[in-house]
Amino acid sequence: MDVTASDHPPAPIFDLITERYLGLSAGHRRVADVILSSPHEAALMTLKDLAEAAAVSEATANRFAGRLGLPGHPELKRLLHEDLRDTLRSIENFGDVIAEARTSGDPWHLSLEDDAARLRRIAPLGGWGEFARASSRLAGARRVYLVGFGSSAFLAQYAQFCLSALRPDCHALVDGAGLEGAKRRLLDAGPEDAALQIAFARYSEATLTTAVVLKEQGVPVIGITDGPDSPLVPFCEVGIVVPRKPGFVLSGAGAGAVAAIDALLRGTADILGEQAVMRRSARLTSLLGDAVITPRP
Repeated sequence: MDVTASDHPPAPIFDLITERYLGLSAGHRRVADVILSSPHEAALMTLKDLAEAAAVSEATANRFAGRLGLPGHPELKRLLHEDLRDTLRSIENFGDVIAEARTSGDPWHLSLEDDAARLRRIAPLGGWGEFARASSRLAGARRVYLVGFGSSAFLAQYAQFCLSALRPDCHALVDGAGLEGAKRRLLDAGPEDAALQIAFARYSEATLTTAVVLKEQGVPVIGITDGPDSPLVPFCEVGIVVPRKPGFVLSGAGAGAVAAIDALLRGTADILGEQAVMRRSARLTSLLGDAVITPRP
């Protein structure tokens, strides 16, 4: 099929490149390799940069678009930019946040006010009773799995660190063990267990694959994610929505995610009861001994 400026390819640009790859010359394959291996960097390259990266002439790099059926290099660049904008939309939003902070001269106050506003918008899907339901799962489960990959890994580790002070058998499934390691640790998981799974855009493939495994094993999932349209929501018994902080690609929902975890921890402690929590805390304090300094009131 020929593609014109007003008739864009029916498939994403990378599918088009893959489809035409075997019919390309050696030089054009090198251009394709550069784009497929580093698509976002390629979107920002000049024609000269692309030619140098592929070790071809500028003329060869310029003719590459035509070999795909595109009207020229500008259209190829536009399609690559379009994909980059979709992928990095949060970073573009972050640019707006930075611009606003520069205008006001007060980035610290703006950030704190933004966090406070987002905290007030945290809510479980289905109503506030779902928080109690989630805490009951975390308190009563045989084992609890705390799941997070990519930017959510440290949140899962934080949840595991805190929850293990309240109850036994809390296991963090994060990047370190990889997807295979996570699946191995879920071998004996079942309906008597529970999982607290955290995922924010960009959603990790490992996160969604693990969600499928949890569902297949019958493990109830409590999800902390960034919207009702999150791909994690269909796998959740309880879904808690934390508005994502624009531009913060490394921390997902920032303070909001930690606040949601803390709310679940407090609810779990309440269900377990003060005496049970105090006994476990006392045992933990004795075990740690001189390893920590406990402040006196």
